[in-house]
Amino acid sequence: LDAKIGDKRWVFTTPVEPNRLTAPAVAGDTVYVVGQHPSQSPTVWALATLDGSVRWREELGGETAGPPVVTDGHLYCVTTNDGLYAVDTAEEGVAWQQSLTPSVGPPAATADGVFVGTRDGVVCYDSDGSRRWRVAATTALTRPHDGPVLDETRLYTAGPDGNSVVALEAETGEEQWR
Repeated sequence: LDAKIGDKRWVFTTPVEPNRLTAPAVAGDTVYVVGQHPSQSPTVWALATLDGSVRWREELGGETAGPPVVTDGHLYCVTTNDGLYAVDTAEEGVAWQQSLTPSVGPPAATADGVFVGTRDGVVCYDSDGSRRWRVAATTALTRPHDGPVLDETRLYTAGPDGNSVVALEAETGEEQWR
């Protein structure tokens, strides 16, 4: 849609069912969306914001568990069964993948790390795919839209009882408060 007047600028039609698309992520002049056809793996589409043309697409594994997050040249997407994918947006391909069982999307990310909630804790990976830290028994994330959120220094997530919030130091994973 045109942001000033609300007119439709373009439409991108994917070969997936409408309820199988994630919310989009935007970085620069590109819109990223993940979709899954019932008989195929999830696919990331990179679309030009100007006209909706497909810049590239990349197939992932598993089933989509949440919308992508884009930061500093990487798109991060969590899929069930296969875990966390990092897609290099310049090279147009999977940079790395980490198995997370059970993973619950979507991730939160900074330029130097990505944070993923699971049913049994939170894990942080550096942008190169190496694990920085993992904190067990800190979350009660159970639904595809559940995921941690960030501010400048802290990561916030649902507590293990499902009725509280836990604040973790983003750099170390150390619990700040509950």
